[in-house]
Amino acid sequence: MNNKRLNQKKVKVMAMTITSAILFSACAIDMDKVKEATIDLGYDLQSAFTEDESEPTVAETEPVTTEETVAETETIQETAPVKEIVTPEPTEEPTPEPTPTEEPTPEPTLAPERVDFSELTEDQLTDDITLYTEQFEEHYAISVDTRVADFSGNRLALSSEKEIVSVTAVNLYLDGFYYEAEGMYLRYRNEGLAETGILTGMIPSEIVDEEIDEDEIPEEIDIDTYEIADEDVYHVVVNYEYHVTNRLFTVNMSYEVTRGDEVITSSEEVLTVDIYTGQTITFDMLFKDPDAVLNSINEEILEKSEVNKAKTSDIHDVTMVFDSDNKNTYIIVSGYVKDEEISLEIDIDDYKDLMTRYGRIVLF
Repeated sequence: MNNKRLNQKKVKVMAMTITSAILFSACAIDMDKVKEATIDLGYDLQSAFTEDESEPTVAETEPVTTEETVAETETIQETAPVKEIVTPEPTEEPTPEPTPTEEPTPEPTLAPERVDFSELTEDQLTDDITLYTEQFEEHYAISVDTRVADFSGNRLALSSEKEIVSVTAVNLYLDGFYYEAEGMYLRYRNEGLAETGILTGMIPSEIVDEEIDEDEIPEEIDIDTYEIADEDVYHVVVNYEYHVTNRLFTVNMSYEVTRGDEVITSSEEVLTVDIYTGQTITFDMLFKDPDAVLNSINEEILEKSEVNKAKTSDIHDVTMVFDSDNKNTYIIVSGYVKDEEISLEIDIDDYKDLMTRYGRIVLF
């Protein structure tokens, strides 16, 4: 053991001696290289003395099987392309369609027909509002010459790209009255069809309230040659008459249902609206004292009447519309004194002092 330590000291002394000699003798030598050589020499000398005394140990090297390698292997195995086996789908054979059976062609039967006639005209009420008037006539027949009911007259509608709200409001009033008249036409058309069906044996009389004499029901009848007398046809007539003064649009609307000389039902309404707002107008809006204006108009009606000792209570069914020409504005009055029909025109200037501010705006 002591010999080993002595040998190590000798080696160190020799190494220091050689190193000093080199440093002093070679000033131009690269010192970094010298340092490296000295260290290497020391290691070599030390190894020379230690190799004899110790047994060499061989480091066991484990095979490199890192997790990354395993992961890569698994990834490669997972991503390996798999060849899919595609099984061809069976082709469906078309199902043969059944051959359609020919149905017998039904024999043509004469169905009720509706015949229409219409003619449209237009009138420019203002720069922005157009009035369309339709003249029409239609009838319902069960054969070419067998008319059951007819519907005729005229119909009004306003149109404007600017005054949309007011025009829409006015058209609702106008259409409402027209549909009421059309409803009367459909009602009495159906009644005429029912009566005609009973007379021609088309429907049993038990389903109709009206009792029909059995003698009136023919045993056999040719519908193509069967005719209905004009006095048995229902006639429905609707009529619109309009007047315009400044901003007021006044329409007298009426319809009547007749059969022969009999007036079955009738209706009449007067609509007065502000054409720029669609607001309906009443006497209260035009005059400060509407009762005084109405009493004055009644007096003028009695003055024109030829009924002896006529009184205000004898006046009935009075309608008033506003109209104007290039110079004056009028109230057109029509009504009855008992059975006498009266019509007259009253200059609105006679009541100018009784008008409201709004009345002056819309009437003048």
